Amino acid sequence: MRIPALLFALICLAGPTLAQEAGPKPCVILKRMGPADEVTSHLYSFGIRGKQFQFVEGDFPKGMKFHGRLTDHDVREIMDKGGKVSVVEKDYKREDLADARKTCNEQIAQSAEQKPAN
Repeated sequence: MRIPALLFALICLAGPTLAQEAGPKPCVILKRMGPADEVTSHLYSFGIRGKQFQFVEGDFPKGMKFHGRLTDHDVREIMDKGGKVSVVEKDYKREDLADARKTCNEQIAQSAEQKPAN
């Protein structure tokens, strides 16, 4: 009776880890924000960055909180945590979004191929 209980406990503990490895890899599609106004561009020249991207769809990497508007620093953090990013222009069309989804899928496939088998 103890062995099945122990086996059940191990499955419960390992289950989420196995599901994460087998699940979809994070990829975020972002929309580039419009051109900066004069004040904002002066702030950029001093190294102060504002929100430059708006979230469209996708999954953030584990350990990263959702942001509706992101900076270039946030984008680097997504990539550092293993996420992929695809950017569409401010006035994107349905076809552009479809292309961005395709790019995400291609990036995920490439990263899966590059990982060494354990």
